[in-house]
Order: sequence, then structure tokens, then C-alpha cells
Amino acid sequence: MSAVPNLPPQDLDAEESVLGAMMLSETAVSSVTEVIRDPRDFYREAHAAIYGAMLRLTARSEPIDAVTVADELAREGKLEQVGGRAIVH
Repeated sequence: MSAVPNLPPQDLDAEESVLGAMMLSETAVSSVTEVIRDPRDFYREAHAAIYGAMLRLTARSEPIDAVTVADELAREGKLEQVGGRAIVH
């Protein structure tokens, strides 16, 4: 039997649900940012990049939705890294 590498807890569907909720509800944004403060808390790097963009938008008091998040990622040169606009949407 081969050894199984130690992996951090992960639930990619939960990560996507959190990010999606943040795009749909300002209440979700404030609730999530109280619990998850660091983008590195996300297992998938693309999710961490998306969350980081959301944090920056929030810091500038800009709305969080699929368009603004994708635009922020594009400004940073990270949009293609996360999978493009379709993934953000």
C-alpha cells in the first residue's frame, strides 16, 4: 500500500459556492470576509486569486460581481490564469 500524501482539508464545491454567494449578496461578502481573511485559505489557486480580487474591490468600496471581478483579474494579468471570464461567471 502506498503512502497517501498529507493534503489540507479541501472542498472545491464549497469554495465555488462561497465565491458565488459573494457575487450575489453584499451580506455574504461581509460575512465571508469576517471568517476568511486570507486568500491562501482557499485550496485551489484560481479560487485564491478570485477571492483576492474580491478583497481588493471591497477595500476600494467597489461592487463585487462577475464583471467587476473579471475586470480586476484582467487588470492584474491573472484572468487567464484562473480560467478566463467563463470561470468567473
